[in-house]
Amino acid sequence: MQEKGDKWGVFIVVPFATCQMALQNNYLGLDTQNIDIKRFNDLLNKLIQNSCLFVANGNDTLFLNTAKIKLGHEVEIYYQINKVVPKLDSVTVLFNAFSSLRDQNTIFRIFQSGKAAGNFILNTENKYKLSLKKSQMGFSVIDYPSDLKTNKWIMITLISVLLLTALFFFIKHFPKLNIQFFKK
Repeated sequence: MQEKGDKWGVFIVVPFATCQMALQNNYLGLDTQNIDIKRFNDLLNKLIQNSCLFVANGNDTLFLNTAKIKLGHEVEIYYQINKVVPKLDSVTVLFNAFSSLRDQNTIFRIFQSGKAAGNFILNTENKYKLSLKKSQMGFSVIDYPSDLKTNKWIMITLISVLLLTALFFFIKHFPKLNIQFFKK
């Protein structure tokens, strides 16, 4: 969210149980039921800071600074961004702090000048990464081919179409050869 001037901050609200499970998954053997609050906060802060990255305008890498954590049924965490961003035109977001949990969806909202500029979901489908570009209506997702699987299926489809076209051409232009070929 944009603060006064060109400063930005990140505000995270997450259920306490989700934090416990994420810490248990990331720090195997950790007993989150009997841990002191300071250690819980430190580990949670470390997990989030190591799992969150922003790249503004294609070249400014932004990190989370100074956490303020408020524990309760919902955990509220506030971070300041380490750099001033004078004009945010695009942002790439990576946030996978809770990706070790099954079917985890994270809602990412951008608030610019006090109003919502976009709501987006980070999950396994987009590998907890979004590339967003500013538009007149706020921000929108920049579509890139997700991975090589997509390209592989495009190539298979194109090759199949080419093979079928060649087969039809062969059958149409060489009917006698086709009959002899299929009789053998």
